[in-house]
Amino acid sequence: MEIIQHNVAERELNRIQQEAEKQRDKELLADALAREKALEEIEEAERQARRKEVIELQQYYKKSASDKEAYEKLVDEFVQQEAER
Repeated sequence: MEIIQHNVAERELNRIQQEAEKQRDKELLADALAREKALEEIEEAERQARRKEVIELQQYYKKSASDKEAYEKLVDEFVQQEAER
């Protein structure tokens, strides 16, 4: 009888230990998934920041080109007016 009770107790301890290991594995997996998701969010934020910077640079250079064209046009008009005098 004592052996049976010992076996039952041992099985119960093994079951508890296995459940604890499964729980630990679940927590480790959840932590790993959370880290991976956080990294993906950081990478996405960096991509969006780079994209925004590229768009801003494109707008700046377009404006600079427009300003340069306007300046050159004014210079050409001034030169033409001076030539007509």
